[in-house]
Amino acid sequence: MKHYKNLGLAVFLLTANILFSQKKKDSITKQSHYTFSIGKATDNSFTKSKSAQAIATFPNTDGATDSYLIDGYLDASYVIERMSEDVFSSITSIGAFYEIHKNTLVDSGKEQDVRQFGVSFNHTWGAIKDLDDPYRPSGKRKESIRDYVISGSIRKSYNRITDKNSFQAIVGFKINRLRSMKSADEDSFRFLNATMKLPEKGKITNVFQMSYDYNIGLGYIENEKVILGNIDFQLNFYPLSKYLKNTFNQEQLLFISYNYSARGELLGNLESDNKAFRTWTYGLEIDAGKTSTIQLSYNTVRGANPYKGLVDQDYDTMALKVKFSLDTK
Repeated sequence: MKHYKNLGLAVFLLTANILFSQKKKDSITKQSHYTFSIGKATDNSFTKSKSAQAIATFPNTDGATDSYLIDGYLDASYVIERMSEDVFSSITSIGAFYEIHKNTLVDSGKEQDVRQFGVSFNHTWGAIKDLDDPYRPSGKRKESIRDYVISGSIRKSYNRITDKNSFQAIVGFKINRLRSMKSADEDSFRFLNATMKLPEKGKITNVFQMSYDYNIGLGYIENEKVILGNIDFQLNFYPLSKYLKNTFNQEQLLFISYNYSARGELLGNLESDNKAFRTWTYGLEIDAGKTSTIQLSYNTVRGANPYKGLVDQDYDTMALKVKFSLDTK
């Protein structure tokens, strides 16, 4: 047990060192602010960007119990942004969160009821280079050619179904932006940029656009004495995207999304269900602000999630989902 606790502490200290060890440059300016957000889970930047959902049924039949599906978090974070000559340099955030993952709408024996609280962190930084720009007097323009994201959380998790407490540590990584080192107006790698809608131009955008997101990382579950390798992937399709933006100013009004999350045992043996978690989501999404959305969607859910006490599931739902962020900047 001591070995795993020390390993979890080592992962956290290594991550903290990465977050705060970048060299300070004289040309860098800094500003700070707070964010308050609601979403699905604070495991990493991938899950934190997803929407929270809540469903409840209150039967009038005598003896019947109320049922719930609650999947979400509340997070308050302190954010530091650094700029180098008006070009993004890095964003660092650290926050406190509380999560509820509860599902009693499923078959008996598969109910989920997990409460979690802890600290979340995110650090995004860029590799800034001078690119050719004929419109600048100097002939050059600073721009980030790669944006890296490392994110994660440490938490205390209580499973009310099994009456077990556990310490968890999760860390993830992705390259959010990758561009070629050509002129400032040319970029042959744009298709590799996570979350960017493609294609960007042309008549086809009136009919179809797509985007993707991903995260790879590690996780540690103390009470099961196991270290897991994690991979999360999402593929999004937006029918009639530009047409809907021009007509309703809502670019993602219609969407189809596929999510795949898998965990593999790197050290130790997992006692919980570990079938890959897959969802298909079809629906409407309305922008309610720069970083806030409301969704009405039909969802097919298959698989398990050992971090959330979710045993192997197979169900469909119609849900109202919300992602909300309030920024003091």
